[in-house]
Amino acid sequence: SYDGCEEIAVNALYSILQRYLPYPVTVYHATEPADGYAADHLILIGTLANNLWLKKFADAGFFKPETHKEGYSLKIGSSPLNAERKMVIIQGVDPAGVLYGVRDFEHFYEQNVLKYHIKHCEKPHRPFIDDPMDYERSTWPQIENRGLWSWGHMIHDYTGYIDHMSRWKMNTLVIWNDFVPLNARVIVEYAHQRAIKIYWGYSWCWGENVNP
Repeated sequence: SYDGCEEIAVNALYSILQRYLPYPVTVYHATEPADGYAADHLILIGTLANNLWLKKFADAGFFKPETHKEGYSLKIGSSPLNAERKMVIIQGVDPAGVLYGVRDFEHFYEQNVLKYHIKHCEKPHRPFIDDPMDYERSTWPQIENRGLWSWGHMIHDYTGYIDHMSRWKMNTLVIWNDFVPLNARVIVEYAHQRAIKIYWGYSWCWGENVNP
């Protein structure tokens, strides 16, 4: 299971937002009661199973949820709670889909739509508030296993290596070693938090007197 994957997604999204906003963003768990939702700009993130707000807006037809494995649905526009406020929907089919939704929020919306609008705006600009923001995207990986193969001793910084893989939605890493790394469990946990499977390869049985 990809325990912690959605927490990584929320933290990544928070980092994107703080590039533009001069104040800290308030974060609520989807199960927490919170007053004044209609008065705020909102970002809803998660799956239909763990975020009842997402399920509510999907059932109401505000957005069409993605259903394919590792897929996501992204919608940005006026809030159905208040036409004068904005809402961002990032719905993942599963934890990996939530993370991929955030990655593509950065790749497609922030890098293309948002930065283009800021560059060409002729008046003082408040990102996410003054932006047109009408944007929709729904997709899922067309290739089931997407990844890299490497000799273990070539990876000098496994966190950076795995972070870069995660940013581009890769989900498989084969690491070949002579022996089991001392930090193998830590590497696996770090990868799973970023929706990446680890396969270990070894030189055992190549010229060795070993019973497989």
